[in-house]
Amino acid sequence: MRRPMLWKTLPYMIGIVVADYWAGSIWPFLLSATALTVACSFFKPSRVAGWAAMLFAIGFAKQTFHPRHTPENDLRNLAGDKPQIVSLTGRLATTPEHRVSEMRGAERWRSSVELEIAEIQTNESTLPAVGTFLVSAPLRLAKRFYAGRKITVTGILEQPPVEHAPGMFSYHDYLARRGIHFQLRTKSLRDWRLLDEGDPPPMPLSVRFQRWALDALSKPLGEEDDSVRLLWAMTLG
Repeated sequence: MRRPMLWKTLPYMIGIVVADYWAGSIWPFLLSATALTVACSFFKPSRVAGWAAMLFAIGFAKQTFHPRHTPENDLRNLAGDKPQIVSLTGRLATTPEHRVSEMRGAERWRSSVELEIAEIQTNESTLPAVGTFLVSAPLRLAKRFYAGRKITVTGILEQPPVEHAPGMFSYHDYLARRGIHFQLRTKSLRDWRLLDEGDPPPMPLSVRFQRWALDALSKPLGEEDDSVRLLWAMTLG
């Protein structure tokens, strides 16, 4: 068979795309795909079609069950639609990413990181909660912030913005496909508090390698500037 990986991934991808636009019951799709898989397994010439049906069902189920079935303490069931000031406690799911821009001759940094929360505190109560947030800060977070660290962060909780017009990019849908339905905007480093300073978790190997590579690439070029950042982006992504 030519291009065997294409035939294995294409039905899975089609299942994901169909699930994105399907608003009705999911069971007709799943039952039909299961029945077709079982029927095709008895006939050798049709086994490829059976595998395709099974992969379609897996992709469809994965994309459908995650957004439609949420636990009771999921933040989508606890937070309202209006922005509010909250404090979130949890662990960093990723290591912060940094972006820099220039405005009126001055550099402006922005950091973003994913946070898996365990607790949410509002003006009214403190509740256990689950969910993944995108947390942003108008600064460059220090190297002591990395994936796995326990943290409490305070800021403005809100839903990501939707597209301004039909057909335009929707940041809300982009994050929703990654399982992120809220973002938290912070103002300063005072809004970030590490809770495991006495016994921090080991730094992930991937983070250690990336930081070593950044230092190794920048040493011959001197201090960090646009050319160094371009080299980092071209080499490490």
